[in-house]
Amino acid sequence: MNLDIIKMDLKRMKKQIIVAIIAPVAYSALIMVFYIAFADVFKDMQGLFNDASLQGLLRAFSMDTNTFSYILNYYVSYNGVYMLIMGICFAASLSVRLFSKELKDGTYEFIYANPQSRIKIFLSKSMIVVIYLVIVNLLVFLVGFTSLELLKSKSPTIAWVNEENQEMLNEKVNMANISYFERNDALFYDVIYSNLENQYTMASEVIDMDPEIVNNLLSTFLKNPDGIFDEMLANKDLYMPLFETTDESVFNNTLEMQKEAYFAVKDSFKTDDSAALGLFESNPKPFLNQVIARDDIVGFKVAFDLSDKESEDLFIKYSLNNYIKLSFTSFMVMLSISVFVMMIVIIVPKGKMTSGIAIGICFLFYTINMMSNIAEPIKSLRYVTPLSYINMDVMDVTYSTETWANIVMVTLIVLSYTFSAITISKKDLIT
Repeated sequence: MNLDIIKMDLKRMKKQIIVAIIAPVAYSALIMVFYIAFADVFKDMQGLFNDASLQGLLRAFSMDTNTFSYILNYYVSYNGVYMLIMGICFAASLSVRLFSKELKDGTYEFIYANPQSRIKIFLSKSMIVVIYLVIVNLLVFLVGFTSLELLKSKSPTIAWVNEENQEMLNEKVNMANISYFERNDALFYDVIYSNLENQYTMASEVIDMDPEIVNNLLSTFLKNPDGIFDEMLANKDLYMPLFETTDESVFNNTLEMQKEAYFAVKDSFKTDDSAALGLFESNPKPFLNQVIARDDIVGFKVAFDLSDKESEDLFIKYSLNNYIKLSFTSFMVMLSISVFVMMIVIIVPKGKMTSGIAIGICFLFYTINMMSNIAEPIKSLRYVTPLSYINMDVMDVTYSTETWANIVMVTLIVLSYTFSAITISKKDLIT
């Protein structure tokens, strides 16, 4: 790389770079200002967006029913994809100015007359885009972190049951302090619903399971928990695939056994401490949600003899670890798309319509991402756009980016850079 070329380009495009940095950062800050004004309203909107008819619309814009109250969900949904698009478009614009516009204006003759290899010149100029993306992502991260810390008191509390906290709770719980909880029907139903949700989530990873059938089953349970088995028996053809059987008698017998076990546990849950203890050890989150709903974290801390740190780690407003992972993945997505667009800009002869092509590619990626979120038949298109590689479920205790997504992004960056360098080294810049 040549530092003189980098300095020259930074100076030449100083105003454009400053604007390109300020815009995403200012947008990120402005979004969080709205959270201050509407945090209480968002909590009241939760019920409205539980309507099944609105789920597809929410998914299209990378949102869910928790978007409007939990602060990190809000930040990701309103700031994530849109800030990415903004940053990528500015990076594409810089690529056009760095390469295509010089060919169009004829200033390339001076640059490439420099006694440096074309590869060095290309690497030096492309480093401007990388520097821009690093600065933007770093500033957006700092603005986001500062906003999250300042405003987290307005966000609902989350019971963060990761593996470490699960082990800690199982060590603390006993036959004496399990009586702290108000063991009513509502808590029992929450425990069973959560177990069902976890069960089908894990099962869907190993068998082909129709998500609509699962969602229908869970919705039915919410409406009439005790009648769920009768509902399944009345709609055998619909629910038998969940049991991986086509034998009606096997299905009937399985449901009858599950129904008997369900009501036996329900009857013992309120009075038998050992039954409640077993359910707590298998899935403590519904119990902790009751603590949050009762606004009695201090009482729970005393009953379970938690230290200040254990309590702070268990009851949180947002996960900093997940925010860091999200920010890094966002940077990788921006870099992979920006480098790909830069390659297209270099390939297009003599800078013809490169601005339109560059911006068009950015919005094409966004459109594919949005459509693949809405329509199940074209869901596989999500693999085409790196924007879909970002895991938006920042409330997941096992949050991570898929390994294949990281491999694809790194491969796209390397191939785009390599192809761009080869094209620059061999391209006839006059024609």
